[in-house]
Amino acid sequence: MSAPSSGKRARLPLLVCLALPLCACADINKPGATTPLDRAIPTQTCEAILTPVKLPIVTKATDARIAFVKDDAALLTANGRITAGRNCIANVRTHYATGK
Repeated sequence: MSAPSSGKRARLPLLVCLALPLCACADINKPGATTPLDRAIPTQTCEAILTPVKLPIVTKATDARIAFVKDDAALLTANGRITAGRNCIANVRTHYATGK
C-alpha cells in the first residue's frame, strides 16, 4: 500500500472545512430548533407611517406660486413621514435589543 499523494493530503482539510458549515445548517433547519432571531417583529405601525405622499394636482391653469406652495407642502409631509418612520424603526430595534 502506498502513502497518499500530497495532492490528496491537501484536499482532505479542504473537504473537512467545506463539510462543517453544511452540518451546522442541517441543525438550524430542524423543526424543533429555536434561534435567538426567531421573533415576530410587528411592522404594521411603521408601515402605517411610511405611506406614499400623493403629488399635488397642478394643471396649466394653476398659478405657479400656488403650485410651488402645494409641492413644498407635499415635500414637507414626505420628509415628516420619513423622519417618523426612521424613529419608529429605531424604537422597534431598541425594544427588541433590550429584550422587552
